[in-house]
Amino acid sequence: MKKMKQLLKKEILVVALLFITGTVFSQFVARHAMSPSQYQTEFNNLNAKGYRVTSLSGYTSNGKELYAAIWNKVAGPAWSARHGMSATDYQKDFNDKVSKGYRLVCLSGYAVGNQAKFAAVWDKSSGGAWRAKHNMTASDYQKAFNDYSRSGYQLQQVSGYVINGKEYFAAFWEKKSGSIIARHNLNAADYQKAFNDFTSKGYHLKCIS
Repeated sequence: MKKMKQLLKKEILVVALLFITGTVFSQFVARHAMSPSQYQTEFNNLNAKGYRVTSLSGYTSNGKELYAAIWNKVAGPAWSARHGMSATDYQKDFNDKVSKGYRLVCLSGYAVGNQAKFAAVWDKSSGGAWRAKHNMTASDYQKAFNDYSRSGYQLQQVSGYVINGKEYFAAFWEKKSGSIIARHNLNAADYQKAFNDFTSKGYHLKCIS
Protein backbone atom coordinates (compact mmCIF):
# COMPACT_ATOMS: atom_id res chain seq x y z
CA MET A 1 0.00 0.00 0.00
CA LYS A 2 1.56 3.25 -1.09
CA LYS A 3 1.31 6.04 1.41
CA MET A 4 2.22 9.66 1.23
CA LYS A 5 2.52 12.60 3.52
CA GLN A 6 0.20 15.25 2.41
CA LEU A 7 -3.33 16.12 3.22
CA LEU A 8 -4.11 16.62 6.88
CA LYS A 9 -3.07 20.10 7.88
CA LYS A 10 -2.85 21.70 11.31
CA GLU A 11 -5.57 24.23 10.65
CA ILE A 12 -9.29 24.21 9.84
CA LEU A 13 -10.22 21.42 7.45
CA VAL A 14 -12.80 20.58 4.96
CA VAL A 15 -14.87 18.43 7.26
CA ALA A 16 -14.58 21.06 9.96
CA LEU A 17 -15.28 23.78 7.43
CA LEU A 18 -18.49 22.14 6.39
CA PHE A 19 -19.71 22.58 9.93
CA ILE A 20 -18.17 26.01 10.34
CA THR A 21 -19.81 27.07 7.12
CA GLY A 22 -23.17 27.04 8.83
CA THR A 23 -21.95 29.52 11.41
CA VAL A 24 -19.67 31.68 9.28
CA PHE A 25 -22.07 32.00 6.36
CA SER A 26 -25.73 32.55 7.19
CA GLN A 27 -26.94 31.29 3.82
CA PHE A 28 -25.73 28.13 2.15
CA VAL A 29 -27.24 25.35 0.06
CA ALA A 30 -26.01 21.77 -0.28
CA ARG A 31 -27.21 19.23 -2.83
CA HIS A 32 -26.12 15.72 -3.80
CA ALA A 33 -27.11 12.94 -6.21
CA MET A 34 -27.84 15.51 -8.91
CA SER A 35 -27.82 14.48 -12.57
CA PRO A 36 -25.87 16.83 -14.88
CA SER A 37 -29.09 18.58 -15.89
CA GLN A 38 -30.30 18.84 -12.30
CA TYR A 39 -26.99 20.31 -11.23
CA GLN A 40 -27.09 22.83 -14.08
CA THR A 41 -30.60 23.87 -13.10
CA GLU A 42 -29.57 24.34 -9.46
CA PHE A 43 -26.46 26.21 -10.59
CA ASN A 44 -28.47 28.61 -12.74
CA ASN A 45 -31.12 29.21 -10.08
CA LEU A 46 -28.71 29.78 -7.23
CA ASN A 47 -26.27 31.82 -9.27
CA ALA A 48 -29.12 34.18 -10.13
CA LYS A 49 -29.75 34.60 -6.40
CA GLY A 50 -26.16 35.53 -5.59
CA TYR A 51 -24.82 32.14 -4.52
CA ARG A 52 -21.43 30.83 -5.59
CA VAL A 53 -20.18 27.24 -5.74
CA THR A 54 -17.63 26.57 -3.00
CA SER A 55 -17.39 22.78 -3.32
CA LEU A 56 -18.09 20.55 -6.32
CA SER A 57 -17.64 16.81 -6.74
CA GLY A 58 -18.49 14.55 -9.66
CA TYR A 59 -19.03 10.82 -9.28
CA THR A 60 -20.98 7.87 -10.65
CA SER A 61 -23.51 5.57 -9.01
CA ASN A 62 -24.94 2.56 -10.81
CA GLY A 63 -23.37 3.90 -13.99
CA LYS A 64 -25.03 7.32 -13.68
CA GLU A 65 -23.09 10.58 -13.68
CA LEU A 66 -23.95 12.56 -10.54
CA TYR A 67 -22.84 15.68 -8.71
CA ALA A 68 -22.66 16.98 -5.16
CA ALA A 69 -22.15 20.67 -4.52
CA ILE A 70 -22.25 23.38 -1.89
CA TRP A 71 -23.21 26.98 -2.63
CA ASN A 72 -22.62 29.95 -0.33
CA LYS A 73 -24.23 33.34 -0.53
CA VAL A 74 -21.16 35.41 0.14
CA ALA A 75 -19.30 38.22 -1.58
CA GLY A 76 -16.03 37.38 -3.27
CA PRO A 77 -13.87 37.76 -6.35
CA ALA A 78 -14.98 36.84 -9.86
CA TRP A 79 -15.47 33.09 -10.19
CA SER A 80 -16.33 30.39 -12.68
CA ALA A 81 -17.30 26.71 -12.57
CA ARG A 82 -17.53 23.95 -15.16
CA HIS A 83 -18.38 20.27 -15.03
CA GLY A 84 -18.46 17.23 -17.31
CA MET A 85 -15.21 18.19 -19.04
CA SER A 86 -13.06 15.65 -20.86
CA ALA A 87 -9.32 15.79 -20.16
CA THR A 88 -8.85 17.81 -23.36
CA ASP A 89 -11.65 20.24 -22.48
CA TYR A 90 -10.34 20.62 -18.95
CA GLN A 91 -6.83 21.42 -20.18
CA LYS A 92 -8.23 23.98 -22.60
CA ASP A 93 -10.33 25.58 -19.84
CA PHE A 94 -7.33 25.48 -17.50
CA ASN A 95 -5.14 27.35 -19.97
CA ASP A 96 -7.85 29.90 -20.65
CA LYS A 97 -8.61 30.56 -16.98
CA VAL A 98 -4.97 30.86 -15.97
CA SER A 99 -4.36 33.35 -18.78
CA LYS A 100 -7.18 35.47 -17.34
CA GLY A 101 -5.89 35.47 -13.77
CA TYR A 102 -8.04 32.74 -12.27
CA ARG A 103 -6.79 30.06 -9.89
CA LEU A 104 -8.25 26.68 -8.98
CA VAL A 105 -10.23 26.49 -5.74
CA CYS A 106 -11.84 23.08 -6.31
CA LEU A 107 -11.00 20.17 -8.62
CA SER A 108 -12.75 16.83 -9.04
CA GLY A 109 -11.70 13.99 -11.32
CA TYR A 110 -14.13 11.12 -11.86
CA ALA A 111 -14.92 8.29 -14.26
CA VAL A 112 -17.96 8.18 -16.52
CA GLY A 113 -17.88 4.88 -18.34
CA ASN A 114 -14.27 4.47 -19.46
CA GLN A 115 -13.61 8.21 -19.73
CA ALA A 116 -12.06 10.58 -17.22
CA LYS A 117 -14.11 13.71 -16.63
CA PHE A 118 -13.40 16.80 -14.59
CA ALA A 119 -15.30 19.45 -12.67
CA ALA A 120 -13.56 22.60 -11.49
CA VAL A 121 -14.23 25.85 -9.67
CA TRP A 122 -12.04 28.89 -10.26
CA ASP A 123 -11.82 32.37 -8.81
CA LYS A 124 -9.63 35.47 -9.01
CA SER A 125 -8.54 35.38 -5.37
CA SER A 126 -5.00 36.27 -4.36
CA GLY A 127 -2.51 33.74 -3.08
CA GLY A 128 0.86 32.18 -3.53
CA ALA A 129 2.23 30.51 -6.65
CA TRP A 130 0.36 27.31 -7.46
CA ARG A 131 0.64 24.21 -9.60
CA ALA A 132 -1.87 21.62 -10.82
CA LYS A 133 -1.72 18.22 -12.48
CA HIS A 134 -4.31 15.67 -13.59
CA ASN A 135 -4.43 12.14 -14.99
CA MET A 136 -1.45 11.22 -12.82
CA THR A 137 -0.78 7.57 -12.03
CA ALA A 138 -0.11 6.73 -8.38
CA SER A 139 3.65 6.90 -8.98
CA ASP A 140 3.31 10.17 -10.93
CA TYR A 141 1.29 11.65 -8.09
CA GLN A 142 3.82 10.52 -5.48
CA LYS A 143 6.64 12.08 -7.47
CA ALA A 144 4.73 15.34 -7.95
CA PHE A 145 3.91 15.44 -4.25
CA ASN A 146 7.54 14.92 -3.28
CA ASP A 147 8.86 17.43 -5.81
CA TYR A 148 6.39 20.16 -4.90
CA SER A 149 6.80 19.58 -1.16
CA ARG A 150 10.56 20.07 -1.49
CA SER A 151 9.88 23.34 -3.32
CA GLY A 152 7.63 24.68 -0.55
CA TYR A 153 4.25 23.83 -2.04
CA GLN A 154 1.37 22.43 0.01
CA LEU A 155 -1.25 20.11 -1.38
CA GLN A 156 -4.60 21.92 -1.43
CA GLN A 157 -6.81 19.22 -2.91
CA VAL A 158 -6.50 15.75 -4.40
CA SER A 159 -9.08 13.65 -6.22
CA GLY A 160 -8.68 9.97 -7.05
CA TYR A 161 -10.54 8.13 -9.81
CA VAL A 162 -10.32 4.83 -11.69
CA ILE A 163 -10.34 4.41 -15.49
CA ASN A 164 -10.36 0.90 -16.97
CA GLY A 165 -9.25 -0.54 -13.65
CA LYS A 166 -6.29 1.86 -13.25
CA GLU A 167 -6.17 4.57 -10.61
CA TYR A 168 -5.41 8.19 -11.41
CA PHE A 169 -5.14 11.41 -9.45
CA ALA A 170 -5.85 15.09 -10.05
CA ALA A 171 -4.44 17.61 -7.59
CA PHE A 172 -3.26 21.15 -7.07
CA TRP A 173 -0.69 22.71 -4.76
CA GLU A 174 -0.03 26.22 -3.44
CA LYS A 175 3.23 27.70 -2.21
CA LYS A 176 2.67 28.52 1.45
CA SER A 177 4.04 27.81 4.91
CA GLY A 178 2.63 25.28 7.34
CA SER A 179 2.66 21.59 8.13
CA ILE A 180 0.55 18.97 6.37
CA ILE A 181 0.34 15.20 6.25
CA ALA A 182 -1.29 13.23 3.46
CA ARG A 183 -2.03 9.62 2.62
CA HIS A 184 -3.39 7.91 -0.48
CA ASN A 185 -4.36 4.39 -1.52
CA LEU A 186 -5.74 3.63 1.94
CA ASN A 187 -8.35 0.94 2.45
CA ALA A 188 -11.17 1.60 4.91
CA ALA A 189 -9.30 0.18 7.90
CA ASP A 190 -6.07 2.05 7.11
CA TYR A 191 -7.98 5.29 6.58
CA GLN A 192 -9.73 4.94 9.94
CA LYS A 193 -6.42 4.27 11.68
CA ALA A 194 -4.78 7.29 10.02
CA PHE A 195 -7.79 9.44 10.90
CA ASN A 196 -7.65 8.38 14.56
CA ASP A 197 -3.88 8.79 14.79
CA PHE A 198 -3.70 12.26 13.27
CA THR A 199 -6.78 13.74 14.91
CA SER A 200 -5.40 12.61 18.27
CA LYS A 201 -2.31 14.70 17.46
CA GLY A 202 -4.30 17.85 16.73
CA TYR A 203 -4.59 17.57 12.97
CA HIS A 204 -7.84 18.33 11.14
CA LEU A 205 -9.01 16.64 7.97
CA LYS A 206 -8.85 19.03 5.04
CA CYS A 207 -9.70 16.87 2.04
CA ILE A 208 -10.83 13.32 1.35
CA SER A 209 -11.53 11.59 -1.95
